Amino acid sequence: MEKLKFILPSAEMKPAAEAFRRVFIDSGEKHIAGMPNSNIEDFSQWLESLRRGGSTTWLVFKRPNNKLVGVVNIKHTLSENGHITCSVRPDERGKGYGTEILRLALDRARELGVVEAEIVCPAGNAAARKIIRRNGLEKVDGSVYRKIL
Repeated sequence: MEKLKFILPSAEMKPAAEAFRRVFIDSGEKHIAGMPNSNIEDFSQWLESLRRGGSTTWLVFKRPNNKLVGVVNIKHTLSENGHITCSVRPDERGKGYGTEILRLALDRARELGVVEAEIVCPAGNAAARKIIRRNGLEKVDGSVYRKIL
């Protein structure tokens, strides 16, 4: 698999981020996990919304072609949706990016001071459950998975 690179969103990424968002909309997905406030259409306003939260969002690019393949958000403290949410663009799913993005995100969470990562997996999302389990998280209750970092 190509190497993945986490990059903090910036104004220079507007075309890639807007195209990424458009792929989800065109495929009928209204919500992009890992992309807080993805319903904000104005890119500058979206960037500003990221600065207000208690979390960090990265756009995930694959090398060598620098295609935006995913997004990940890590909450610095536990929320009702867990610490980590992420998405892989619909046309890049099934290629192992989700597993690798979560692996790297767990490393980033540890760097941000998260000691025990919690992820909430939506009911019926078998692909997400596989990704979570491949990364060593244990089911603790209903749709909640945890891992000590």
